[in-house]
Amino acid sequence: MSLRTLTLCCVLSAPLMMSAIGCQPTPIAATQSWQRTELYFGRSTNIGGHVSDANWDAFVNAEITPRFPAGSTIFDAHGQWADPKGKLVHEDSRVLVLLYEPSAEIDQKIETIRQTYVKNFSQDVVMRVDLPARVRF
Repeated sequence: MSLRTLTLCCVLSAPLMMSAIGCQPTPIAATQSWQRTELYFGRSTNIGGHVSDANWDAFVNAEITPRFPAGSTIFDAHGQWADPKGKLVHEDSRVLVLLYEPSAEIDQKIETIRQTYVKNFSQDVVMRVDLPARVRF
């Protein structure tokens, strides 16, 4: 018997042998189809200032946590982008990651967070990226 034939026999007979001795394959945990949203908050303001850590923390506590009390992830980032005149701008940012079951209510909460940050911290925009996510707990 060749090695290839022996390997094929073992692979094909393994489930039968496991069943005979009472072993069941472990099922893959169910996944849920959710949405992943990333919001990119620039730390520089249009009026030449910078959003301080204290101001950022106050914003998170007042605007993000009450809308997403089940949790979120925030991390520091450093990005670059071209302004309308083509000048390369470097900027420190914070990225908020949210995972949730999509709904109109959640979408409105996210849009309110974006609009509030733009207004409170003299921003042009808070970039939003939406992606499908398969979530398993």
